Amino acid sequence: KILNGLTGVAIPNRALAVMGASGAGKTSFLNAVSDRLALKDNKNLSFSGTRIIGDTEYSSEFRKIVAFVTQEDILESTSTPAEELSFSLGVRREIKDASLVDKTIQEMQLEKCRDTV
Repeated sequence: KILNGLTGVAIPNRALAVMGASGAGKTSFLNAVSDRLALKDNKNLSFSGTRIIGDTEYSSEFRKIVAFVTQEDILESTSTPAEELSFSLGVRREIKDASLVDKTIQEMQLEKCRDTV
């Protein structure tokens, strides 16, 4: 078992840092929480336990709204934050919605650098 006996709370509208030494299980934890274990090369990984968002038990439908930037994600160095968010939204949700990009920019307080390379 890589992760065992974990309990935690993520507060809405607050940044959450997952920190630890190399090999401590940070990426495994995030993959488990965001239902990404099945996407890893090792298909023997599994999750047991309960994940709750608000008052609703996690289901695979939440994969469309739960995401994190993995160690392997590559950001284009010539893209703006708005362009990267738009690209990520298109890939993860298969839609292009400029209003969601604008909302995310505002929530992350990135208005001043939205178009900065």
